[in-house]
Amino acid sequence: MFIPAEMSEVEIFVYENDVHNVAQTVAQMGVMHLLDVNTLGKWAEGVGTEWPGRVSAYANQERRVREMLAQLGIEELYYPCEGRVSPSEDISEIEKELQEIETETHNLREREADLRRECEHWDLVSRSMETLAPLSVTMDELRQPEYLHMVVGTIPVENLARLEASLFRIPYSIIPVHRYNGRVLVFAFCAQEHSPILDRALESAFLETLQIPEEFTGTPREALTQVYQRLTEAQEALEQVEDERAQIAQDLAPRLLMLLTRIRRNQAIAEAMAHFGHRGRVFLIAGWVPKDRVQELRIAVESATEGRVTFDENSPYAPGNQRVPTLLRHSPLLRPVEQLVSTYGVPGYQELDPTLLVGITFTLMFGIMFGDLGHGLVLMLLGALLAARVIPTAAARAPVGLILLGCGFWSGVFGVLYGSFFGMEEVIPTLWLRPMNDILTLLGASVVLGVVILNIGFIFRLLTAARQRDLRSAIFDKNGVAGLGLYWGLGGIILS
Repeated sequence: MFIPAEMSEVEIFVYENDVHNVAQTVAQMGVMHLLDVNTLGKWAEGVGTEWPGRVSAYANQERRVREMLAQLGIEELYYPCEGRVSPSEDISEIEKELQEIETETHNLREREADLRRECEHWDLVSRSMETLAPLSVTMDELRQPEYLHMVVGTIPVENLARLEASLFRIPYSIIPVHRYNGRVLVFAFCAQEHSPILDRALESAFLETLQIPEEFTGTPREALTQVYQRLTEAQEALEQVEDERAQIAQDLAPRLLMLLTRIRRNQAIAEAMAHFGHRGRVFLIAGWVPKDRVQELRIAVESATEGRVTFDENSPYAPGNQRVPTLLRHSPLLRPVEQLVSTYGVPGYQELDPTLLVGITFTLMFGIMFGDLGHGLVLMLLGALLAARVIPTAAARAPVGLILLGCGFWSGVFGVLYGSFFGMEEVIPTLWLRPMNDILTLLGASVVLGVVILNIGFIFRLLTAARQRDLRSAIFDKNGVAGLGLYWGLGGIILS
């Protein structure tokens, strides 16, 4: 729980005829942290640049497939890909298939985008015509008014106030009609002699002009009927394209998901091959494996090569080993806290793992600071919804839900101790103290908690130094025995 998984350094020597099978085995098992090829000495001399290039190519193909899945509204699920893969040959086959699918979907996406723009255009025109509908004039008179200069268009919402402020020198009228997507549809009027000033101000406000269509005649109300018809036609065409897209998505989903699996398998193998040393016809695969998975890897590699392999296991403390990767193993409840710890840094291989301690102290201190039974229950409910992935759009936040559950629990516990329910202190009885009335007691308890946490930190540092057999740091380091003695000495002086 407090110690990272024990690791072993593994070196695998295979013939070039078996290297692809071994690479696929290593990639599928996912238990080996491969060493950088540049650390392999003479074994790095025969390594070319083709495999890193293939890794980049597969990454680009993966991005394109994921973009198509998002555009077609297909959920990104695992789909099995049968048969063995060949990273050096599959890349061109996958590219050809990708281009076929992209060609098939590109025209559909273009049509859908054009129709969405057309619907937006006719929607804006209809809203402008609705404003003009009560007028008893013809469309020709509106297009060429004798005394008024009229401009219709959209501007960013944040520019509206600045536009009106810039027109203080002339009589004008600006009528906001409709707000959408950060823009506002406006009618702007002024006298003909002031039209240059209005036009310059509108241009500075980034106006996008909305022209009254020339083909519409009669009164604005009659023109509005024609606009509604155009809008309905565009919406019906868009619905047809959306139905077509849904059908294409249904047809392409298995193909795209299988392609994504195939790309990822090839990419994993290519990444592995990019880390393999090479001399003559022999490849060296070197890396770190959890000690309890070494035998499993050995059996899988021997099976993939039919015994044509040399498999060496070395201790992580063997001479020459520079840095051992850290593998933290936690229950699902602690994995979100592990991510929180990782933001500050991953513990070293011979250091203690503070994840459990952080999980307890983080949620506990949150409860002390924000103790309220009502708020705690709300946080627990929100955390449970996130952790259970009840909200599809927030599924990626599921790990945060577990942290909220812990914070909500301790917030509720201290809410009971404080007698606080949604900020009201008369609903439930106080079991310990009221923070606003017993500030000194709460501060004293906080100091005691801080002292306990600091001492646990000192103990962790001493145990880490003992694991590293670093007697000097254990005694003289600021976080070792000397620091602990100074800390307790100063504490004793203050208390005395």
